[in-house]
Amino acid sequence: MVSCLMRVSWAGAAGRLYLPSATITMTEPAVSPPDNSKSSRQSSTGSVHSSSSESETVLHGGVCVQQATISPTDSLIASQALQLLIAFLKFRPQLIDQWYGMLSVKDFIIEILVGCSSEEVREVAYHQFTSLINMTTPAELSLKKFLTQILLKAHLPLWVSSTSARGATLKLLSQCTQYFSLRSKLLSNLSSKDQESLEISASQMLEDEIGWLTNFTATREVMRERPESGVSAMRYADNILLAGHLMLISALMSCEGVNKEETGK
Repeated sequence: MVSCLMRVSWAGAAGRLYLPSATITMTEPAVSPPDNSKSSRQSSTGSVHSSSSESETVLHGGVCVQQATISPTDSLIASQALQLLIAFLKFRPQLIDQWYGMLSVKDFIIEILVGCSSEEVREVAYHQFTSLINMTTPAELSLKKFLTQILLKAHLPLWVSSTSARGATLKLLSQCTQYFSLRSKLLSNLSSKDQESLEISASQMLEDEIGWLTNFTATREVMRERPESGVSAMRYADNILLAGHLMLISALMSCEGVNKEETGK
């Protein structure tokens, strides 16, 4: 049941409802992080390659990003299947370990949270995953730690120095609000013990964020902007990306051990 609902939600989010009965596989992420990214902020999911012919018949990391738009029907099905999946896990917490171990579950979470073209689906994903944060389960690994690890290690280009990009990268930059919202929720008000458990340092992450903010270059305004130039899309991505990072900085500032007076000097 868990696997079935995950497949339906993922296929709907990708606009490919013929895929729920197809194979779930591990593939290379659709977008790689910039070469100068830091491992404390993002890293590879360690997936393996799949041929392009296979990508048409399997669910894999990047399948949502490849779809420019999805229909309202696909969006509705993806949202409702995800809601049913989370409800099922809440009523059957003994299946959480099984969900953890499912092939490509990490790709599924990132895909539906930031890769899906539908803002409605991404919003539903944010609220549904948020509802799991404080859930008590018999699993040794808490849901909060599980989700935090996935988001911290996600293979996403959200620490680029500018939004002068095209294709999938620009799309992800423009759709990262829900990712940063969930990441900020997971990293808010962490005690020193929480940080130790999650194997992170809020102070170091905050330092990294301020370093990124200092080096980020916003898209310049153009007096006579042509639609085909893509400047408006990059400026939109600027706003979304900056808002996300500022949200994350605010969350990290609430953590124990962060020197608010010295931060940013």
